[in-house]
Amino acid sequence: MPEVPVLDEVETQWSDAQRHRLAAALLTLTPEERLICDRRYHGDWSTARLAAAAGVDAAAMRKRLQRIRDKLRKEIEMTEQRGIRPEEMAPDLPAKVVELLASPRLTDLPENPVGRTRDLLRAVYGEFVEQTLPEVVDLTEARTSIANDALYVDATELHRVDEGRILRYDLTLPLLLTVRFEGRPLRIWAAGKAYRVCQEDATHLEAFHQAEVLWLDERERIDPWQLTARVLQSVDRVLPHRTVKIVPTEYPMCSQAWELEVDDNGRWSEVLAWGVFTDRIVAHLGGDPSRHVAVGAGYGLERLAMLRYAIDDIRKIDVASVA
Repeated sequence: MPEVPVLDEVETQWSDAQRHRLAAALLTLTPEERLICDRRYHGDWSTARLAAAAGVDAAAMRKRLQRIRDKLRKEIEMTEQRGIRPEEMAPDLPAKVVELLASPRLTDLPENPVGRTRDLLRAVYGEFVEQTLPEVVDLTEARTSIANDALYVDATELHRVDEGRILRYDLTLPLLLTVRFEGRPLRIWAAGKAYRVCQEDATHLEAFHQAEVLWLDERERIDPWQLTARVLQSVDRVLPHRTVKIVPTEYPMCSQAWELEVDDNGRWSEVLAWGVFTDRIVAHLGGDPSRHVAVGAGYGLERLAMLRYAIDDIRKIDVASVA
């Protein structure tokens, strides 16, 4: 099971069932509460640092932390009193999905290799607007609006919530379903977890982190090479002076696409892909394909972090620190 916070020394002795209940209780937190929780219990942030980040004094943050702990404990106690089994705590979510969603969001932890890598990339796209994306995607809706244009992974890799919903397998699909062109250029940045069914090993995780860029503008203002320049700049920022190669590839939502591979002591490691979206995707976003172009890039944050910090096993990243 992915790690979830231990609130104090008592919880270090909890059973697996109690830890499952804590995972489900985490999903009842607001986004702000979850951010504080991850930073406190996974990032080891002090109360003073949490307070400074939130713009409040330390006393207010201590009260906020206590409210979060009380909220979680109350949720756990209520389910225990009702005799609800851990796998039944979130009736609309399978137990595996609950565990994956409760795992820490490493992009919110700047001392973590993934968080630091995210911050380095974000600086290259400073004028892009950050977008929060849903982690659960209605696949039926997606197929209705953009057919299978953005579905490029095998069905066996999808974490299914129910017959119609899945956990996002990348950030491209939820981004295309969320944002709309409204007459002004779209410059969107998003980062967070994605989920795919796999056998976890030194290079694969079921819950991993990505960063995504979407750029839509008038044809005379943008072309693929402008994004390519940003891509090369961003990789050099994370991996200075490393040898890279660009390899053409194919995605159903792109008319042209490329992957970037980095030399890792004689082996090539793919770390990102980018491309030009099809006219169909441009129209779906609200643009006019005769006037507008949309380009996008997707980064594998764990892969970049492993190369930058010489981490040999991806499973070590959630406990690593670069502070």
